Amino acid sequence: MDLKELVQTCALQLAQAPLAYGHGTLNAQDEATWLVLWQLQLPLDLDLSVDVETLHHQVKALNPARHVLDIPQDAIAACQTLIAQRIQTRKPAAYLTREAWLQG
Repeated sequence: MDLKELVQTCALQLAQAPLAYGHGTLNAQDEATWLVLWQLQLPLDLDLSVDVETLHHQVKALNPARHVLDIPQDAIAACQTLIAQRIQTRKPAAYLTREAWLQG
């Protein structure tokens, strides 16, 4: 599974759950992007609108150890656990990650 597929899968799971947004994100897609990028220790401002090959080269330039084309199963499982936590506890992403981003 590549990074874009993982984010889409997580976004679908969030969209199907009775969740509220507004603590840093406005919708399931943004929340999934934040949580997955955070869990994988990738920059939160990574541009996921580019094709996956371009994304791969951008990430490799930042950190050669990071994978976006074929994410390891343990990393996928960690992301799925975080998404499940978000759904089950209904805690905002900022509470789960213990990070908040403010405009400033």
